[in-house]
Amino acid sequence: DAVYHQGPAWAWLLGPFALAHFRVQGDPAAALAFLEPMAHHLADYGVGSIAEIFDGESPFTPRGCIAQAWSVAETLRAWMEIAGSGGEPGPSGRETSERVPRRAPARGRRKARA
Repeated sequence: DAVYHQGPAWAWLLGPFALAHFRVQGDPAAALAFLEPMAHHLADYGVGSIAEIFDGESPFTPRGCIAQAWSVAETLRAWMEIAGSGGEPGPSGRETSERVPRRAPARGRRKARA
């Protein structure tokens, strides 16, 4: 626990990193190449899951929780968005209704009593 926040690589950040690379560079193959090692990790280490953190230096040994939901979610989200983009940075073609609205509508707000 002493080095939990000093040196390890957090797996969930790989998804946003790959998406940012894709949006800036416009190269889906290069962006997906960042995510490719996770496919091997899914098969070998966590049997369908991704570890919470990895050592910051090679060989990038998995540490922490062996099955971290946000690590899996962000990797899959990025993979789906990049692979489903048709090679064009921007929206992935998902229906707008599937996205979270920028601001949720106000419901049942009460006025402050005087």
